[in-house]
Amino acid sequence: MVLAGAQQLHDGKSSDTAVAELKQSFYTGPNEFALSPLRLTVAAGMTWDEELTQMLKTEITQVILKRPDLKDAIATAYQIAIPGTQKTLAAILNDADPNFLASVKTRPIGR
Repeated sequence: MVLAGAQQLHDGKSSDTAVAELKQSFYTGPNEFALSPLRLTVAAGMTWDEELTQMLKTEITQVILKRPDLKDAIATAYQIAIPGTQKTLAAILNDADPNFLASVKTRPIGR
């Protein structure tokens, strides 16, 4: 996880290595909600392939259903996401919780 973030910072874009390292965090800790804020923050700056999109869709849905205390991490990821990723996040949130998506879109950045 840390390697994915470091790789992303170093490259300044979504490298295949950073995406692979982020995916690895899902393989090794698929239900580790403590990792959700970091995973979402790292993912916000990446372009997602289909596999990563599915992993993050599952994670976001599970956070909404089981750990609403972590919803701020989703909102933050949405706010800092690169444009294509923000669009994907919006679609995921619209399916999972349209009311939450509406609140995220109107939320001040950083809150």
